[in-house]
Amino acid sequence: MTDISETVPSKAGHSSIIEISRPWAGHTFSRLEAGFLTVIIVALVMRLWELGGRTVHYDEAIHLHYAWRLTQSDGTFLGWPWIFGTDYIHSPWMHGPFQIEFTALMFKIFGDTDVTARLGYVLFGTALVAVPYFFRDYIGRTGALLAAVMLALSPTLLYFSRFGRNDIIMAFFATTLLILMWRYIHEGHRRYLYLASAVLALMFATKETAYLVVAVLGLISLAMAAVNGGRPQLRQISLSRAGRPAGFLLLLTTITLPQWSAVSGIVQDVFGLTLANPDAQTGNNVANVDGTVGLVGAPAWAGKTLLLPVQDLPIGAHVAAIIAGLAVLVWLVNRAAVTNRSLACLVGAPLAVTAGVALLLYRPIADVVETQGVPALDLALAILLVTGALSAFVYHRYPFQRSVLLAAIPTFVTALYAFLFTPVVDLQAVVDGILPSEVTIGAAANGLPANYVVALGILSSAIVVSVSLGIRWLGKEWLVCAGIFYLIWAALYTTLFTNMSGVFSGSWQGMGYWVAQQEVARGNQPWYYYFVGLPVYELLPAVFGIAGAVYFLKKRDMLGIALTIWSAVTFLAYTLASEKMPWLLVNITLPLIFLSAKFLGDLVNSIRWRDALRQGAGGLFFIAPMAVLGAGFVLYGFTGGANGQEGLTAQHWEVLGGTVFALIIAAALIRATSSTNGGTLAVIGIASLLLSFGIWSAIRASYTFDDSNREMLVYAGGGSDLQDTFTSLEQIFDQPSKDAEATFTQRREVEVDYDIWYPFQWYVRSAESDGLLRFTCFKDEGEEGWNASCNSLETEPEQNEFRPSYLLLASSHTDSLDAELADYDKSEPLHSLLWYPETYRRPSEARQDEDWKQELQKDVEFFKNMASSKEAWRSILGYWVFRDLKQDWFTSDYYSFSR
Repeated sequence: MTDISETVPSKAGHSSIIEISRPWAGHTFSRLEAGFLTVIIVALVMRLWELGGRTVHYDEAIHLHYAWRLTQSDGTFLGWPWIFGTDYIHSPWMHGPFQIEFTALMFKIFGDTDVTARLGYVLFGTALVAVPYFFRDYIGRTGALLAAVMLALSPTLLYFSRFGRNDIIMAFFATTLLILMWRYIHEGHRRYLYLASAVLALMFATKETAYLVVAVLGLISLAMAAVNGGRPQLRQISLSRAGRPAGFLLLLTTITLPQWSAVSGIVQDVFGLTLANPDAQTGNNVANVDGTVGLVGAPAWAGKTLLLPVQDLPIGAHVAAIIAGLAVLVWLVNRAAVTNRSLACLVGAPLAVTAGVALLLYRPIADVVETQGVPALDLALAILLVTGALSAFVYHRYPFQRSVLLAAIPTFVTALYAFLFTPVVDLQAVVDGILPSEVTIGAAANGLPANYVVALGILSSAIVVSVSLGIRWLGKEWLVCAGIFYLIWAALYTTLFTNMSGVFSGSWQGMGYWVAQQEVARGNQPWYYYFVGLPVYELLPAVFGIAGAVYFLKKRDMLGIALTIWSAVTFLAYTLASEKMPWLLVNITLPLIFLSAKFLGDLVNSIRWRDALRQGAGGLFFIAPMAVLGAGFVLYGFTGGANGQEGLTAQHWEVLGGTVFALIIAAALIRATSSTNGGTLAVIGIASLLLSFGIWSAIRASYTFDDSNREMLVYAGGGSDLQDTFTSLEQIFDQPSKDAEATFTQRREVEVDYDIWYPFQWYVRSAESDGLLRFTCFKDEGEEGWNASCNSLETEPEQNEFRPSYLLLASSHTDSLDAELADYDKSEPLHSLLWYPETYRRPSEARQDEDWKQELQKDVEFFKNMASSKEAWRSILGYWVFRDLKQDWFTSDYYSFSR
């Protein structure tokens, strides 16, 4: 296996194996750059083409709604944050805040349309195509270009680059982080660590799949550290001498360790705690003290409490504590020579930090100047004191690690003492300031539940360990990395520091929520879900990714093995995860594309092209895919074909004979050109065939907007009827009311059932804002979700009562056409949401009631029956090639009522 030290550039800038080229060095523009530019332009055009044609998806509508609200809201002091308003508070059920804020920025710049709603995702999807260029010195120039082509034309990546979900954004960040890791390990520039810190912050502010990416790259770094430095490196005591692979592992660990704290919720039952409150659907949710549903993913505000302060000490005890602190400082000075340096750093700086923390906690001069609740004078003086302490360390060039301790320990001890022994904490004010509004503590005493005490302890310990390891490893440069990470992370989670509860939701509830969701198992898909979806859309990377993994493991190619680990662990993790969705195919496809691209690139480079073509190997490029097509045609005919007729026709036998003849010629050519590796052209030809098939699948999935193709990529997709309905409503908005003389009520000319809020709300956002339309409840009393504001369709309207001209009602509310609906014309059923009919499921399955052994046994039996059934094979081939499917969509329907 290649040793990393062999590929590290020398002081002269050269490697003994490969030459590391800097991007744009010399500003050359070769055929490689021209190829990349062409592919990027094609990718951009494909992603922009008819971008607004598809009806928005249910999840898209949620993200777009909150992004739009953010642009419509006002800022805080002096209009901050200026680029948009503040009407957005992070909630983990929508994943990270980055996509909301980035989409809001797109709206602010370009306006809010169906195209601009997806424009940000297009930009990230296109940028992803360009990323392999910066990996070309390692994956190979051919492999890099092939990766770009596959990223541009992948059916899954193209579809979700034109889709308002954050998975394509995560794909860009994950690939970028991998390349930064690899380049740091082989080139050693600190700038890669700084860039990686920024990418990590953006990842964790985008989606919780960031945890998996970090875990996989950490595993790769660990493996490389073990191989490159051997076991002694992993056991070495001095972190400052850690090699580059171990160093990047330390970056991943120390920067993100506090974010992992909520994973402790997995073992909460063992200790009788509720660190990640379960979802209410499971029946295990711990309610708030007022009986409302507890905040999912957060520690439960229930159980035993720690009263604050633990003991309100008298003034004499506080004086004694201050004297004890001063005695410690005197002892420190006595251990060193009494100089201006020791007095400033060992006494003055800790006292200044302590005073600054005390000012922030007690705010003794907060009321001197009225500043709308902000303790401006206390804050300003505290900043001056802390700045003075830090300046003393810098001026006297005091050792960095000791400086950190002399600043951190007084901060921690002062804060802890104040919380435990003085009445400084107003728990209600703290809850209102930093916890989401869903957490209610009632009128109880100033007590902190044990769940929050333990959670705070875990988070604080993670921070201490993180800082300690980071500074021991990289010193002040680690603080730069941490500063980059947490500045970006905090800015995004708090909507540019306007909603501080985002600090809690980002550091604990974000991961806690998805720990809780594993029990819910949304989608309830079978474990083999991705085994079905991957070959339907991504056969090229699947086939050649597996072949590449075997090839690189035998060759012991380090990068190939790293890509294999990325692919295998990612596939395994998503297969084991309880929630399986089609957009998660993006994360599975991505590493397979890089793995297969490197493999195919190596194969292309292994061919002695001039000699191979001279010997006739070029024919293999056409013969091999023709043989595959012939075999597929015969197999489809054998299963009954499109007409369902048993047996092979004369045409099938002719094609079969031609296929056998082609295989004989191919075998002869492979043998004749073995010295030039010309047989590889047969593999390249088959790869080209699969690429062509993938392009057709991509076009079919991404540019069919009339719901005619039942695509597996669709899950809760918006039906095209919604756009048609909105078009008809635009005419009604321009007409005068039919009941202009009726008594005024809160009702509107157009009323829409809340049950079709998403995704229809996106289309009527302006009409609703202008008062032309309203969403309302049409449930009957006794129906789940009913409240006093709901309109009963069973009640006949009074004379002169205002009646809407147009109603849109969910199908569940249209059983009776009497009373209010008597004078309305009812439409045919219309589709608001679409789901693929899930023909891959085992008939009459009940997976939630089966243990894993029983489930696996029944699945194996199901697979055996499918494998031996001609009809099953005909259905599989018919859908795979033609999207021929007997079953229609699963739908959520609505009706329009007009008068």
